[in-house]
Amino acid sequence: MRVAVVPLSKKEELIKGAQKIVQMLRGRFRVEYDQMGRRTDRRYRRHDEIGTPFRITVDFETLADQAVTVRHRDATAQERAGIALLWSRLKSLAD
Repeated sequence: MRVAVVPLSKKEELIKGAQKIVQMLRGRFRVEYDQMGRRTDRRYRRHDEIGTPFRITVDFETLADQAVTVRHRDATAQERAGIALLWSRLKSLAD
């Protein structure tokens, strides 16, 4: 299963957090890290178009609550999920 990890901005703290998540998920999922472009909505649309089922967004809240936003492409639903439980949450969403 393919997963995209996207930092909300190019702030160093968000980039580091996103890269940690990539390392955590690599080997269990096909992980794509996307920091290209200035506009986050364009990155989101690009992953929708190429068929990436899940997108994980690392935002400023992540720094405080150690949770990320998970978006399921087909359901267009989003939810917050704790980083520590992210792998199991993605697995259950994929089933």
